[in-house]
Parts: sequence; C-alpha cells; structure tokens
Amino acid sequence: MEHLVGHSKETTHLGIEETLIFFVSSSLLFSDFSLDPLRSIFLGSKLGTLRLNLDIRELTFCISSCYLSKKKLFQRVVMEDMEWSKQAQDVARIMLDLSKIHRVALRGWIQAKSFSKNGRRRLVMMWSQRDPVCGEVRRLIREYQVDSTSEQLRSATDGDGGGGGGGGGARTSSGFASVFPRELAAGWISTWSPSMRKELRIAVEGQPEGSSGGARASSAMSSNASTKSRVEIWEESGLVSVHFIQAIHEAIYDDDRFGGFAWSPDETKVLYIAERKREECPGFWSDDGSHRNKASQEEEKQASSLITHRGQGYLLREDFGETYTGKYQPSLYCLDLVGNQIYEVAGLPDDLAVGDPQWSPDGRTILFTGQNRMVPPLGLRYCYNRPSRIYRASADELPAALSLVECLTVQEADTVDFCARAPRFHPSSASFVYVASPKTEKNVHMSTNRLRHCNLLTRRCSTLVDVVPQEKIKDLNVDFPGFYPAPNPLPKDPFLTSDIVLFETDWGFQSCLVSVTIPHGGGILSPPKRMLQEGQASFSVMDVRDSMVLYAKSSITEPTTFHVLLPDGISIALDTTPPYCPAKVQLRGPVDLSCHGTSFVTLQGGDDYRSRYQALLLLPDPDPHGPLICFPHGGPHAQHKTGFIPGIVALIMKGVSVLLVNFRGSTGMGQESLTSLPGHVGDQDVRECVAATKWALEKVEKLSKDRVGVLGGSHGGFLGCHLSAQYPDLFRVAVLRNPVTNIATMVGSTDIMDWCFCETGLAGNCEPTAPNLVSMFLASPMAHASGLRAATLLQIGGSDRRVPPSQGLEWVRVLQRNELPHRVLWYPKSEHALADGTAGDESWVHAVSWIMVHL
Repeated sequence: MEHLVGHSKETTHLGIEETLIFFVSSSLLFSDFSLDPLRSIFLGSKLGTLRLNLDIRELTFCISSCYLSKKKLFQRVVMEDMEWSKQAQDVARIMLDLSKIHRVALRGWIQAKSFSKNGRRRLVMMWSQRDPVCGEVRRLIREYQVDSTSEQLRSATDGDGGGGGGGGGARTSSGFASVFPRELAAGWISTWSPSMRKELRIAVEGQPEGSSGGARASSAMSSNASTKSRVEIWEESGLVSVHFIQAIHEAIYDDDRFGGFAWSPDETKVLYIAERKREECPGFWSDDGSHRNKASQEEEKQASSLITHRGQGYLLREDFGETYTGKYQPSLYCLDLVGNQIYEVAGLPDDLAVGDPQWSPDGRTILFTGQNRMVPPLGLRYCYNRPSRIYRASADELPAALSLVECLTVQEADTVDFCARAPRFHPSSASFVYVASPKTEKNVHMSTNRLRHCNLLTRRCSTLVDVVPQEKIKDLNVDFPGFYPAPNPLPKDPFLTSDIVLFETDWGFQSCLVSVTIPHGGGILSPPKRMLQEGQASFSVMDVRDSMVLYAKSSITEPTTFHVLLPDGISIALDTTPPYCPAKVQLRGPVDLSCHGTSFVTLQGGDDYRSRYQALLLLPDPDPHGPLICFPHGGPHAQHKTGFIPGIVALIMKGVSVLLVNFRGSTGMGQESLTSLPGHVGDQDVRECVAATKWALEKVEKLSKDRVGVLGGSHGGFLGCHLSAQYPDLFRVAVLRNPVTNIATMVGSTDIMDWCFCETGLAGNCEPTAPNLVSMFLASPMAHASGLRAATLLQIGGSDRRVPPSQGLEWVRVLQRNELPHRVLWYPKSEHALADGTAGDESWVHAVSWIMVHL
C-alpha cells in the first residue's frame, strides 16, 4: 500500500468496503495478498473510515479488474467462517455427549479364589473418561462382587444375594457393584494386593497427569494429597500406614515398558520401579557448607560429593524419548511393610535400566527386565526393536544386596530374544512365559512377536507361539496371523489354567483374546485358539486369575463395556446400565483388497494373499450420500481396530462416511506383509490408500467423487500429505495431526532416527550421507508439494519428540507459499498422540468442523 500512498492529487474518505477493495487491488499489484489480514479486517476490525491520500483514477483499472471476483471471495471467506462456527458448536455438543459414554479400560484386578467368601469374589475395574468441559482425562475405579460359577449366579440372581458391594450396591447380572465409581486424584497410582485386602496408593509430586494407569484418589483424599510424595497402604479399616518417599526416589514408572507392582505372596513387600534420585550438582559459586566444621564423616563425604559434581548441573542427560521426558534411570525399589521401610534394591548394575518386576508364587524368586543404554540413544515408546533381557534374582536375599543376578535370555539375545519382556510366572514357580520380539533384517519397530516359555530348572527356553508363514494365512477370518501384542503385552497372570496361557493380539481389524496350551513331556504344540468372537467387536484382557477372566469389549458403535468370563465358560456383563451410542452405522467389510497400480482387486479366500491388505467402510445409516474420508493409521506398523472412537462416531453422526485402511505394513496380517513396506513408504502405502478409496466410491454409488478428503496422524499424516499432494483431484481436504512431511530433515531431530533409515529401506546403512538424505526426501511428501491444492488443517503438538513440530511447520510454509486455505492448531504441552485433556477433544472438534466446511 505504501507504493500508492502519497502520490495522489486529491483526498478521499474510504468506508470499510472501499478500503477492502483498495487493499485487495493494491495487494494484487505488489504480490503480497493474504487472506489472514483480510479476514481480520473484514470481521474483527472497527475501522470506521480511513483517510488516505490517493488518486482514485490510479485505482480504477485495479478495481474494475478484480472487484467482482474479489467480492465473491469476500463473501466466501465470511460464509466459511460463519459455517465453521456453526459446525464447531454442533460438533462440540456431539463430542460432549459422546464423552459421557466413552471409557478406556486401563486395568483390572480379580481377587484370588483362596480369599473369596461364600464363592463370591471381588473385582475392580479402572478406566479413564474424558472431561471436555474441564479439559481433563479423569480416572475412575469401581468395585464389583461376582459369583464364581453360573450355578451360584442363578441362585444369587433369584435370591436376595445380600452383602455385595457394601450397603446400597447396584445389582448386575452377576451380583452387585458399588453404586458410583470413585475418582482417583491426578498424579496418584493405585494397585491392589492378590487378596484385595490391601490397596497401595502412591502420590509423587510432579507425576504427569494422565500417566499410564496413574491413579486419581477419591475426593476425600484430594484436599491434602498434593502436599508431599508418599506411599499409603489402605485396608478395609482405612489408612494403616504412610511412607514419605521424596528423599528416596523421584517419579514412579507406571508405563507398559518399565512400570509394574509386584506383591510378595504374603503381602508384606511390594516391588516397584522409580526414577533414581539425582545427585545434587551445585553451581560454581554455591555454598556447599565446606567451610564449616564437619559433624561426622557422613557429612564430610556428602560435602566432598557436592564439590565433585560442582558445575555439572547443565550437562546433557539423555532420557528415553517420547513420553519419557525427564526419565533417565529406572531402578528397583522395595516397600517393606513389616520393616516399615522403603529401599533401593542393591546389587544391580548401575547402567541397567530395570523394569516390570515379578514375584514368584512361592515367594523365593523375582524376575525383571533390564536394558543397557544405547549409543546413540533411541526412543522406546512403541518401539520393540530395542535390546531387552530378562533377569532372575533370589528374593530371599532382600533387604541385603542381590549377590547373584542371572540373565535368562542371553543365549539368543541377538536373535529370537532380542527384545525380551513381560515375564510372567507359572503358578508352580518352576517356569515362566514372556514376549520376545526378534531382531529383523529390516529393523521394523514392531514385528511379529513370539510367546516363549522358560524352564527355570533347566534354563531352556522354547517357543509357544511362533511367526506364522504368510502362505498359511489365507483367510484372516479363520487363520491365525501371528502374535501382535497390545501395549500391555501380557496380563499380570496370563495362566487360565496350569497348562493354558491367555493373551491379547491384533487379528486383522480386531483385537482378540487367544489361548495356547503348553505341551508336556515332548508333546505336540497345538495351534492358538481364538476366544470370545462376537461380530466385529474388539477385546482387551484386564486380568486373569483362577480360571476367571476380566475383560473389556467395544466396537465401532458400542462404547466399552466390562465383562467377566467365569470358569465354566459363561460370560456376564458387569455394567448395570450399558452405555448407548446414538450413531447408526452400516459396516461394509472388512474386505481383502489387492492393489495394482492405483486400481484394486477384491480378493476371495486365499487369492493373492501376499499382496493382501484390508479396508473397512463405515457409512451413516440409512442414507450415505455425504462426504468420504480416507483414514489411514499411523505407525506405520500398527493397525486400525474396531473399537469405539468418539471422533469417528462424530464424523458419522455428521453424515460423513469413513474409510479405515490397514495397508500392507500393518500388524495383524502376517510378518511378510508387515515387512513389505520398508523401502516403499510413500509409494506402496499411498497406492493402496488410493485403491481403497476407489473401491469405496465404486461400492457405494451415492458417495460423491468430488467430496473426498483424508485424515491421519503421524505416518497417517505422512500419507495424508502424500495423497493430497499426489492426487489433488481426488483428495480435496486434509486433516493432518503431527504429520511426517520431510524424512530428510526429521532424521536429525526425532527421538527414533533409526525409523527414518528403516522405513526408507536404509536399515543396513544408518548414516546421514548425501545419497541417503536424497532417498529420504524422495520418499517424503515434500517431494510432491508442488501439486498440493487441498484445504488443510494441521494439528501440532509443541512437545512432540517423535515427529518434531518443525515437520508440520514445513508443510505450513508450503500452504502459505501456495496461498491455499489452511489453519494451524498449536498445542504447546501436547506430545505426539495429542491425547491430553485439552488437545484430545478440541482437536477432533476442529477436525470434524473443517471437513464439514470444506467438503
């Protein structure tokens, strides 16, 4: 505008409409036009009139050439903002309603049969529930009492069944439950002893809200729960002991890799994992008291240590990456209830990161996992190509230092047992089972796992569930594809009987419960058996004890419900009032597809099983005539599951059809299928998403080919960028959550640099050489950015260490340079998953609203 001001021969007063025309006209002349200042002027400013010195005749040619077209543009901008506001309010209401019925099962406990009364056993379920109003993820627990057999169940239902759940309990089909769940305060962790007569509650100052399973205490505790870090033991009579821990260790680990609590069989000791207390590092000019007289040798030793560490407070310490920020040294601790003390278990190597402790049923042996530091350090979250071993020690030596710590998986540590984890004792204490991820040539972060069995007497390890050859997986509805465990790989006690092990695994689009029998005396290993198959529902096992299984079930249209499988095979629901979902959905699939170019072939049976991938189409019922969204998952070695996801349900309730794509490289379809993707990302997975989209458009003719978009996060965002840039005539809208946009620039800043080499086919040459960086760039969406035309919404977590925020910002620059409609949401405290209280709900409101406005 400065180019035109000051050259006029007359002065005029411009109203706001004329000012806008002038702004657009002059901006077109000098190539600095942007919608953002236009939007703010037109909608938010109160300019009144603007006095400018200009010659109206000098603007005549500009106004005449662009007035009509830009007037339509003004109207479109205004209408889009008004429509977005309307849609956002409606979607926010839907998400609020769905939050009232959506639960995520965290863990559960079943009372040991030997402690039950009159055949009635206590159960406890812990789950999380989103609170969009307060921007929190709340954690709740509820207690139940159930009968052990269906015969007792019938008599309890027919009779009064008194006493369950205390006074005022609510009757379920199995017995009684507490009327209301109780909330657990932020930063608290809670676990029960096998008898369920003791509850351990731990509060740690600074413990991240929403840490895995991390408890929240009841409101009665919350008033004084945040004062000091401490451990509390509760019994039926109330609080019985308190132990302050702030001087002993730092935060508690309660994740699926390191976390866990192991009660001794007599319930007098508890093993757990916590961050070792960091030595104090004073500054160069800090007063350490060395000039004062020493009262004892201990004080002198402490002062000498402070001098040794002086000025080292800012040395870089490498942690374990995404979700482990500030976690450096997980160590083993023991709470001794008889000795009334907490101590770090001594005798373990200082450089060993210890996790997942287990106490044998006979009380004499403890097992735990251990891993050494990697150079360079690599992130652990979702990555099971990191070396990990299983160790044994004698519990009889406690509280003295452990004198003999034995590694039980060292023999095959470089092959089959490369990432050995989740040790679980057999009821006899003579053996244990565990999960092992083998070392693979392509170094994928999640491959087909093995379920292994180790005899503690002979130290011999054998395989119970092996990798399944691809040619034996001809029909995913029938054929077991291999062991793909959930984040919590095995229940605390996976033994359904002394011979049968129960585990959870990905199987196509579902999460299934599967059992396998341990052979004896050289017997033949039987194939795994699928349990509890109910349509397209997915299952999660919470606990197994004495032939009773506590599990959660959900599907696309059914929010999570809690159930118990009794020893006689009868399954009963624990919910007094099962949640009702208002969405009506038609399911088409899952269908097996094969991609040829970007066209598709629908497979039948075992046809072309090596190129098979799956798609599941979710249609609004009864008239699917609205937009279609292609939704590839992240990972890429993960999968879409048929669980209840409020964001997907909200899309369907708004009339949007959703296509879920499990492309080759996904889990749950066989190892050969999974390892076909590295070296072909940005090509094979992209073509399969395009072919699946074409299948959906052909399958349902009412779907409009002009109203197709893509939604994805992480690797799904990577695919969303590729699809919208390579196929702009098909994908008109994109919603991208922490997307990978340029692997070549990501390799130096992500916590898993090996992922960049692995997925681009460079696992054997992990050096950032010029040829390697070129290969990474050519596999990236940025190589196709010139074709981008889609209206794009980006959602970026400012604390994401897996896909650094700079990746999303690179794509923003492309959108700005091409003057494309876009919006960027920045969540400064959110990590990669965007799952915290604020981002988790608000991001879905924005995503659904963006799709509704621009399609």
